[in-house]
Amino acid sequence: LLDHANLSGRCVAEYTLRRLTGENFGFNAHDEPSVRTRAAGRWRQWWKDSEAKFSYDHARVKARNLAFLITNDPTKMVTAVTVQGTTAWSKVMRATVYSATGTPGGNIIVGYNGGVQSVEEYDRQGKSVWAPAGLPKECVFDITRLTNGNTLIAYSTSKCVIEIDAKGKNVWRTTGLTCPTSAQRLGNGNTLIADFNANRVIEVDAKGKIVWQKTGSHPTDAVMLPNGNVLIAESGKKRVMEVNRGGAIVWERKCPAGINGVCSLPDGRIAIVTQTEGAVLLSRNGKKIRQLLAPAKGPVASWPKIRVVSSAILTHK
Repeated sequence: LLDHANLSGRCVAEYTLRRLTGENFGFNAHDEPSVRTRAAGRWRQWWKDSEAKFSYDHARVKARNLAFLITNDPTKMVTAVTVQGTTAWSKVMRATVYSATGTPGGNIIVGYNGGVQSVEEYDRQGKSVWAPAGLPKECVFDITRLTNGNTLIAYSTSKCVIEIDAKGKNVWRTTGLTCPTSAQRLGNGNTLIADFNANRVIEVDAKGKIVWQKTGSHPTDAVMLPNGNVLIAESGKKRVMEVNRGGAIVWERKCPAGINGVCSLPDGRIAIVTQTEGAVLLSRNGKKIRQLLAPAKGPVASWPKIRVVSSAILTHK
């Protein structure tokens, strides 16, 4: 089905393969046929080499439970919340924190508002285990631990998105941005970026070339969905929306105040965090399901973020 003539068929096939196997060979249903053929060939070669020994690990898949990690900069707070809306813990960090994410093992990686150390990783006992030196001493609007072990960071003042290895060495960088507020590495190796002051969400390839973009009104966050559409949080028009590759709006939800964070669960449900609503779980078409976290106390002009992480984060001390 990776060769299916219908875009939706290819999207579902590739997403299902990744979920069942844990593998990723860079297939993108939107790529040109020749590029898709090469990526599908890598899948088929893997299956040829692995079919005899492959078994579907039900325990591993069942254990792949998820949770939410939510930040609020005025309070310096990071909060772990279950998908059911139960708060497991909240921590006041050492400085203003704009972004945070998790590792499969339950560590948390924090992006601070500059200072001597802008990025730091903590284990489940709260001990600092990684603090790469030599990084810009400025606001980290987004941070992601990649599957290759590297870390993707969106810096505001430097107006760039960088990828660093475990030693803190810069291995990739894209510039020409105005204020990147989110960055997501895609399965095909491209990077999806919300460029706040340029009023656009862009997808760039490994060389930094823009291959897709959607103009808007001060986007604060963007996430690509399994069907190839993109979820966008816009502060300017106070809305979250799903747009297709042609830029058409599939659905939108108006918010009472600025929205700064959006993420998506594998089943299509969506979580958002706004300045006055707090964190809210939505259906795949934007209808409210439940409150995840009440609005944090502090100034309204905040930059909260929400990310899907492993449920191992819930055992953090």
